Amino acid sequence: MTDIFADSKIRLSQAKKHILAFERRIKVFFEKEQYTEVIEQDSIRDSVHKIKFTEPFIDDLAAIATDVVDNLRASLDYAWHTLAVASKAIVETDEATFPFLNNASKFENTIKRGFKKFHPEIIALLRSFQPYKGGNDLLWALHRIAATNRHRMLAPVILKAGLSGKVGSTGKITFPPAGWNSAKNEIVCFAIHTNGRSPLTIPDLKLRIAVVFDQVEFVGNQRAITVLNNLTSEVKNIIEALEGAARMLGYIT
Repeated sequence: MTDIFADSKIRLSQAKKHILAFERRIKVFFEKEQYTEVIEQDSIRDSVHKIKFTEPFIDDLAAIATDVVDNLRASLDYAWHTLAVASKAIVETDEATFPFLNNASKFENTIKRGFKKFHPEIIALLRSFQPYKGGNDLLWALHRIAATNRHRMLAPVILKAGLSGKVGSTGKITFPPAGWNSAKNEIVCFAIHTNGRSPLTIPDLKLRIAVVFDQVEFVGNQRAITVLNNLTSEVKNIIEALEGAARMLGYIT
């Protein structure tokens, strides 16, 4: 028998492939050292140590992450539409996207108004997903990122620098938070305030560069690859649950 959830699973598989591409891009970046360490005089008093990127690293990652999120959201929509058609709650030509709401109250009101044709078991399953803000926060983050993608390229992927070790200098050393400058494609690691004297530095530093989501509620400042993998697992579990419900209710065999 034809797998009616095949389209949903294909989009999920595409998301997984793009995650692998995301990881490969990061690996290539560090293997080929597509960056250089520079020291710039910010003023007569300040010596600024930076990492400048020689390739559009963050642009590549943003594009790949966009593909991951778009496929995950489409996978959910396909699966929900498939179940709605199989249950005869809608006809094939009707639209039905996986429902996301701003809060639990709006979610319940939507169910009462628009889901009367669905089997109670399906409604109970949908409630268990908690697809609203304040419910399943990871699922809500997927919805918000996907919504951003409709208007512009996925923006909230940035680089975050971390330093460990020691620096010896004739001047005062300051470490700016993160230091990522997307316009200049660089990270400021630290600055040395010398009061006009030539700085003497003896760096013993290890630079850690992490790719994180920025300004995304619930997943902001978290490693992007971890978030993408967690989102994929969440979507996979939902698709399997929807397919299981369809089988239990006799919509598929």
